[in-house]
Amino acid sequence: MSDVRSLIESACKGNVNDLRTLLLQFNDQFDLHNQATGTNWVDPTSGKQQPSTTPPPAASAAAKGANGNITVQITNPSQAAKATIYHEVSYSTVKNFSQNVTTLPVSAATSVNIPAPGQAPFMRIRSSYDGHTWNSHQLIQNTAVDAGLQTSAASSPAMVLNQSNFATVATEGTSGAIPIIRVYGPNGPYSGYTRVVGTKQLSRPSATILNSNFNVSQLVAFDGRRFHLSTTLPGIFNDSWEPVGEADVGGGSGGGGNFGGNGGRLTAATAIL
Repeated sequence: MSDVRSLIESACKGNVNDLRTLLLQFNDQFDLHNQATGTNWVDPTSGKQQPSTTPPPAASAAAKGANGNITVQITNPSQAAKATIYHEVSYSTVKNFSQNVTTLPVSAATSVNIPAPGQAPFMRIRSSYDGHTWNSHQLIQNTAVDAGLQTSAASSPAMVLNQSNFATVATEGTSGAIPIIRVYGPNGPYSGYTRVVGTKQLSRPSATILNSNFNVSQLVAFDGRRFHLSTTLPGIFNDSWEPVGEADVGGGSGGGGNFGGNGGRLTAATAIL
């Protein structure tokens, strides 16, 4: 007969000391259980979770990238099914997380979505019962998670993206002279213009582009350092280029045209396409 069973039999016969010993042993065992799971054994489903000096067992997690987003799905450990567990997800461009680390807000949520178009970071996670005592960081997977680029499948049909600019694309020159295309802002030639992407406003320089073609509609794009011309719309669809406007030297006005100030029309058109 086990010691516990002997104590139970003795306590049932009225032995107060054995009853006390038995209850204290139960209490000690439940205290260990509570520290491991963050639960209250007196009220395991609705009792207030007490601060814990020990971290929870490691949670399992999986990460998947698609359409410019990374989705992290977390599964809490079965040993702590009734406890509230807080998770901290972070990511970095290097596997050892020695630099470029982004840490997301601590949350009890078991699903996390991270907008990261064009990025491929390493992901890690750690967990806590109280937000203070954490278990060790663990990589969600040993390889980087490729978020991919956002595709039209990730957008609602016919949705107009909030992109525009305040560039004027003006033209000068006639046949026999040097054709010129000027790009500038609201304050006139040689002044920069503003590009708008969502709630961000970005400053862009002015430009004077020489030796363009006569009587041919040409599209202007900016790559962050230089301006480029193309006679076709696909010609400015480089991922890192920004559409600026359209011009026709010696001909009619284009998207940014001789009348200027409406370079944003080309940006909106390419965003829809």
